[in-house]
Amino acid sequence: MPARLGGSEIDYVALARRLRDVHRRKAERIDGELPARETDPSLLSLDRALDALQGEGAQSLLDEVGTQLRRAVADKAHVPAPRYSVGAFPVPLEDKFLDGVLDYYRHGWDTALDRRRMAQAVVTALANAAGDDGFVRADEASRRLGPLGVQLVARLRGLVETTTPVAGDASHKNTGKYLGLDPRVAGKIALSRRRPSYLERMPVVHELLRMLPKGALRGAGLASVQHLFPSAAALYQSLFTLGLAPQDTQVGGKFYSANVNALASMEAGGLRVHMSATDPDDHLYADAEVAVKEMARTELATLFHGVDPARHQGRFLLLDDGGKLIRALHEHFPRFAHLCVAVEQTTRGIQVLEEMQHAGTKILCPVVNMAQSELKRSVESPLIAESVAWHTDRYLESLGLAELRPTPEHPKTAVVVGFGATGSALAAALRRRGYHVVVTDKDETKLVAARAAGFDAAPRADAFRQADLLVGATGMGALEPEDWRLLKSGAVLANAASGTHELGLRGLDYRALTKLDRQQACDASGAMSTQFAGKRIVVGREGDDWRLQHRVLRVAGEDGKERELLFLRGGSVVNMEHDLPPEYRQIIVAMLIASCAQAMRERTPGPHDLDGEVQTFLRARFAAALAAEGLSLTEPNLDAVRGPWG
Repeated sequence: MPARLGGSEIDYVALARRLRDVHRRKAERIDGELPARETDPSLLSLDRALDALQGEGAQSLLDEVGTQLRRAVADKAHVPAPRYSVGAFPVPLEDKFLDGVLDYYRHGWDTALDRRRMAQAVVTALANAAGDDGFVRADEASRRLGPLGVQLVARLRGLVETTTPVAGDASHKNTGKYLGLDPRVAGKIALSRRRPSYLERMPVVHELLRMLPKGALRGAGLASVQHLFPSAAALYQSLFTLGLAPQDTQVGGKFYSANVNALASMEAGGLRVHMSATDPDDHLYADAEVAVKEMARTELATLFHGVDPARHQGRFLLLDDGGKLIRALHEHFPRFAHLCVAVEQTTRGIQVLEEMQHAGTKILCPVVNMAQSELKRSVESPLIAESVAWHTDRYLESLGLAELRPTPEHPKTAVVVGFGATGSALAAALRRRGYHVVVTDKDETKLVAARAAGFDAAPRADAFRQADLLVGATGMGALEPEDWRLLKSGAVLANAASGTHELGLRGLDYRALTKLDRQQACDASGAMSTQFAGKRIVVGREGDDWRLQHRVLRVAGEDGKERELLFLRGGSVVNMEHDLPPEYRQIIVAMLIASCAQAMRERTPGPHDLDGEVQTFLRARFAAALAAEGLSLTEPNLDAVRGPWG
């Protein structure tokens, strides 16, 4: 339905689609002109400026801006302070550049004048003089920023020349390059840089795309729930190659795996990224599942907007994670189900389908079951396991707790809860790192399999009491709060499954978690710290997403004495801060593409196995691609990858 701008009604959804298409075309034009802009010495890229401002060489410049800002604020409000509250200075400052810097603090609640925030405040002011392409021109700087801003732009040009650009999107969600910036500013910054999809490092994907019909997805509309890592751009770019229209694409992400840099880059390129991927820290959304379910419902409402299900000739593709879209389709939009095909990529999603069928709900659309494919089990599971172990190592090191990792002199016991595809691979990955591994599972046959694989196996309570590190890999919930009392004080817990329900934290909001750690405090710089293992550890920063900060909970043990337990990443999925390197990620992207192409061909409602010949082909090509890079398929090593990733 077209938007009727001159009438009494406006179809805002249709208008938004048209505007996204215009935005995407503009982004493509800007991308084509980037090489010329990057070599023009009269232009200043906001992206390069932010890199320079966040580098070591910018400290004196930022100190000067901070000093002048304090002086200007004190002159205006008669309140000299290194820290000031939002809304205290509604009156504009006379200097246009300093007023732009202050504008950053007016719109944020965390107002510490630290280096990171000052860098973002300066680039926010510079954005006022930048064009839609994210470049600052000398004439615009003079007109919009005034003498002080012009002087700073000149100094920044010199600083940029000596600053190495940030390679790829290596920053993670909580300290991401664009975190805290207004979306308009972040979009301009993203447009002033090359936005990598890492597709050039995915030969398996390229080969698959050459084999599939170019119009395999033509005419389809897409709703998706994905982990929005930097490499997610490679997936959507590939789907567009197969005929999917960007303006008909709904991109949904989960807050615990939405890379802030990737989000800004994708939105700058014209994709509609659902904002539930980065919803603010509302206490009502302590449970990640609630937010994602609502996001799925909203995506489908947008996808089906203006469609007559009795007359529509096209198809809708649901690229699902955890069964969120498929469940929402059957609960809220069943009259559109005959127009839909779906792909489910997670075991939890298949469990949701089985629960629906058990409750009497008939699956009304074809669903390609990528989740239980042999290729996913045998190839993706070791990658997930290695990523979990890798992230756990890095977190302990960054927290100053490297001594909690095993050494020959100080062995440690890792308890893996759940011995499915991921759990078994995780047990092997932890054993390679020197842990004594104990497996527990409610299914006795899994315990038998664990012993046959050379691991110790024990009932839940006995296993929990041994854990120095406990990793949940069930997908259904490894622990409940009452199980915490069984753990030893000083145990570290990590979630290798999904959502926030695996370790018993589901539904606990900020207030409830804070009550369980009275020793957490925030210093003047905004660092959040608490006591653990006899030392003060920094678990996050004021202003970061509280749901993803590390958490120390203090609970009563079996003997009534207090236990301190460290929940890495706040009990959210532990391996979602950094992406897999593209050399490894390519097999997952290729499986998703192949599953989407197959789904468009299916006509019979219900689950469908991923084509066996496709699986065989992808496995062979993946093994060859890894071998060419000197990488292992069975024992992946993320640190052995050459080139940036994150």
